Amino acid sequence: MLLSIIVPFYRVELFLDRCLNSIIQQSYQNLEIILIDDCSPDNSITIAREYAARDSRIKIIEHPQNLGLGGARNSGLAVATGEYVWFVDSDDAISYDATSRLVDFLHEYRDIDVLVFGFINFIEPQKGDTFLPSTEVVYLDDHASVMTYLLNDGNRTTYYTGVTEGVCFRLYRRQFLVDNQFVFLRKVIHEDNITPVWFTLSNKVLVVPEVFYLRYVHSESITQSPPPRTMYEDILQLSQYLQTFYTKFSDRFSNDDQMYYYLMQIKLIFFNFYRLNYYKNLSVYEQQKIADIMLRQAELIFTNKIILEDALTQYPYYMASRLNKEIVLSLVNYPSVNYYQSIYVWKEKAKEETKQPPTNNQSTEERIFSWKKLSFRKVIKMLLPYGVVRYIQHYFR
Repeated sequence: MLLSIIVPFYRVELFLDRCLNSIIQQSYQNLEIILIDDCSPDNSITIAREYAARDSRIKIIEHPQNLGLGGARNSGLAVATGEYVWFVDSDDAISYDATSRLVDFLHEYRDIDVLVFGFINFIEPQKGDTFLPSTEVVYLDDHASVMTYLLNDGNRTTYYTGVTEGVCFRLYRRQFLVDNQFVFLRKVIHEDNITPVWFTLSNKVLVVPEVFYLRYVHSESITQSPPPRTMYEDILQLSQYLQTFYTKFSDRFSNDDQMYYYLMQIKLIFFNFYRLNYYKNLSVYEQQKIADIMLRQAELIFTNKIILEDALTQYPYYMASRLNKEIVLSLVNYPSVNYYQSIYVWKEKAKEETKQPPTNNQSTEERIFSWKKLSFRKVIKMLLPYGVVRYIQHYFR
């Protein structure tokens, strides 16, 4: 069985050796290793070429322009030929003998669409914590059992236990991705936040309580970098992707599928900003602007209020601590920018003066005329002696 390991890289010359060594030194040798240079400005491409010269299993794709992590993963998937694909980040690594154990599972449980496994989170330079998606092997052999598992997956002890948005902690059957035309969004932050909904089209999922991935968190990691002020545009794109996904496959969606889709949209539209410590750092004016955009998106998404209420009632753990069913339903039914904003605004932020540009109802001609009169008076006062100015003012009073 051929496994395709897809590794996009960008500015990772300090970490790429560790990643590639962990892959090429696997005891299971039937691997296709696809490296994608996303216009990296450092020495990463030289390192990749050196490895490719020593190992014929390595292929290199060089992008003519930067497409972001999502676009690079798409490029790798487009040329992959393995039965299963594994997306590995270039500053991380895979555990010793990971591929051999994964293939053993794939031989025991045939035709799995997605295989979910655990990882160790390293906060460099210290050893981190181990996160397992389950304490035992869970074999979901039909779509109904997959959806039951997904809907109850939100009731977990931490964010990283269970089926998360992290695409690197899963092995995908390549034909499952190709048949459903699954792709990542280009040049979007947190592009893998869309991937949980891919499970809604799967029929066989395997969850194993073993660690196969080593995730390294360092100062250059995406998750450690401050998000751009325009991140809301990325969140909106992700929400619109899910909306397109639902429109395309809605005829295949059961009631549980639709509830899960709504829960994923709730995570994006209502509390992703809070979780990412993003929204509270913006000015009040920016917060109001984003609140308005997201409320408009919510009106487009949550058209079935019965499904929405059922999802919120049955699976409340998908909401952040500052949200509840009543708040979400109120926002959807009676959109209020101020109410939405109040969920995220800290008290000290609320005291700031709104940075909205001042409005002026004067016409352009009136503003020009006023400016001219004001400038003329100032010039006269500057040129004439003070006594003369006072005499003129007294004379024309």
